[in-house]
Amino acid sequence: MTQKSNPGAPVDASANGDQSLSPIDSAAASDALRVFFDGSCPLCRSEIAFLKARDRDQKLDCVDISDQSPEAEVAPGLRQSDAMARMHVAHPDGQLASGADAFLAMWSRIPMLRPFTHVFSIPPLPWVMERAYRGFLRIRPRMQAWAKRREARS
Repeated sequence: MTQKSNPGAPVDASANGDQSLSPIDSAAASDALRVFFDGSCPLCRSEIAFLKARDRDQKLDCVDISDQSPEAEVAPGLRQSDAMARMHVAHPDGQLASGADAFLAMWSRIPMLRPFTHVFSIPPLPWVMERAYRGFLRIRPRMQAWAKRREARS
């Protein structure tokens, strides 16, 4: 795992098995972090709503990719199916981060959450956070089904 000296900063995406992105039009034009999320997932919508409510400076550009074809490129070098499988963000320079690194990047953009970035960037916490996220991904389908049933009753 690549350690970062600047929490939430772009990392060498190839070190995590991700592809490097070329600059993305609107995200590159600003310093916003582009966040790809599954708008069909109640858990994902809730997380994005939580982040957006605290994103006073509009440092996150949240993009719902759920209605795109699995083979469609949601960003240069990133297929929709890959972005739906785990959290991905694109930095303004086009570099991609995923999983725990994506969450750290998002938190670093929101003043209220920035302290969590600093704490969870202390080794070995990034490693622990990534393992916990991978564990969550295994149970995510069951949690989504539960959340959808709960949402339907409301």
